[in-house]
Amino acid sequence: MTKELPKNPDERQRRTLWTVLLLNAAIAIGFFATGALGDSSALIANGLDNTSDSFVYARAA
Repeated sequence: MTKELPKNPDERQRRTLWTVLLLNAAIAIGFFATGALGDSSALIANGLDNTSDSFVYARAA
């Protein structure tokens, strides 16, 4: 069973934006966690970059 997409294009864009925001935030948490566990500044920096992207998406939503 699939969920029916909203007819309004703005609502679809908003739903897509929130999905991307949540996925990006989850990836950022993963980068932070693996960077801390592996003592990797590159992964921590990547987590910070994804966090800043999430803030941009949140502002757009």
